[in-house]
Parts: sequence; structure tokens; C-alpha cells
Amino acid sequence: MQETKCKKVGEKMFDLEIVEGISAIVIIIALVQVAQKTGMKTKYAPLMSLLLGILFSFGYNYFAETTWYIALITGIKLGLSAVGTYSSIKNSLESLWQQKTGTG
Repeated sequence: MQETKCKKVGEKMFDLEIVEGISAIVIIIALVQVAQKTGMKTKYAPLMSLLLGILFSFGYNYFAETTWYIALITGIKLGLSAVGTYSSIKNSLESLWQQKTGTG
């Protein structure tokens, strides 16, 4: 069984893997945005997010000495989380903008 890294903050245990996952998602979103600004077609953004998630996960899990299939599943989760997070934020902001301007 894999042990998780936890740090005690006050009276609560703080899971460092959650922080690492969240920061990986933010980095994936940023890299995909940079790729889109430099000419990548928007339809390839989800695929790039998925591939970056898998790449980051294999890199992290190489040093954490876990198995390849855990790295693959974790990478898929990271990539899909990045796609979902970006989509949710984009749709929310568009909706707010439409309400503010009265269009839609």
C-alpha cells in the first residue's frame, strides 16, 4: 500500500499530494494556454492536457518509486481535471459577462 505524505498544520493533517496535484493542474492549464497563443488549434487542447498530465505524473512517480499504472491513472486524472477546471471557469466567466452586458 502506498503511503501519503502528510504534514501537521495546527490540529489537521495536510495532504501534500493534494497541493502537488492542484499545482500540476494549474501548470497544465498555463502550458496549454501558452500553446494555444503560439498557434495550437483549440480542438487539441484537451489532448495536450491529458498528455501533459500523464507526463507530469510519470515524472513525479519516477522519483516517488510507484508503479507505472498508478502513474498512468494519476496522469489521466490530472489531465482531465485540468480540462474540466478550465472549462468550468471559462463557462462561468462567459455567463457572468453575458449577465453584465445583457447579451445572450
